[in-house]
Amino acid sequence: MKRLPLAAALLLGCTLPCAAQARKGSVEVAAGGVWFSGADLGGSTATLERPGGGEFDLFTTDTRLEGAFGGAATMSFFVASRLAVEAGISYARPNMSTRVSDDAEDAEPITSVIGLQQYIVEGNLRWYLARARGKWQPFLRAGGGYLRQLDDSNAHVETGTTVQAGLGADRTFRERAAGRLRRIGLRADARVIGRSGGFDVDDKLRVGFSAGAMLFFGF
Repeated sequence: MKRLPLAAALLLGCTLPCAAQARKGSVEVAAGGVWFSGADLGGSTATLERPGGGEFDLFTTDTRLEGAFGGAATMSFFVASRLAVEAGISYARPNMSTRVSDDAEDAEPITSVIGLQQYIVEGNLRWYLARARGKWQPFLRAGGGYLRQLDDSNAHVETGTTVQAGLGADRTFRERAAGRLRRIGLRADARVIGRSGGFDVDDKLRVGFSAGAMLFFGF
C-alpha cells in the first residue's frame, strides 16, 4: 500500500513524456487554412533622356503584394519523440497592385491590380518543447521552400525561394496507443517568411508573415 502514492506520482510524471514517445516513428497528415501577409515589392521611375543631356521623369510606380488566405496540407514523420520532419504545400491567390503617380502631365494617380496564383512547396523541421502549456504542446519550426507564382492568365510565371521560422502548438483531442488512427488534433502556428524571386520589381529579399491552423491525424 505504501508503494501506491509513489506509483501514482511516477505515472503522472510520465504522462507527457510517454505520450510524446508514442509519436516516434509515426506519421501525421494535416490540412487547413493559412494567411499570408502583404509585402512591398519595390518601385521604379520611368524616365526620358533630355536632348541636351540629363533625364526627365515621366512617372513613378510602387508595387505591392496584397495579403491573402489560402489552403495548406502537410505530411510529417517523427524521427524522434520531439522532432518531426515535415513536407508541405500551400496555395493562395493574392493580388498584386501597382500604383502609378507623379505623372509629368499631372494626371491623377491610378492603381492597376492583377491576380496571382501562388504555390509554395516547403520542407521544415518541428522541434517540440519538453513542457506543455496546459493542453497545448508548443514547438519551434524552421525550413525553406520553392515559390511559384503565375498571373491569372497563366501567361507569365515567376519562381523563387523561401525561408521561414516560427513557433506554434498542438492541441490533441484524441490519442490512443494502438490502432490505425492514433491521434486527432489541432495545430496552430505563426511564422516569419523571407522570399526572394517571384513577381518583384527589385528582386530583393522580402520579409512577411503567415499564420495558419490545421487539423492533424496521426498514424
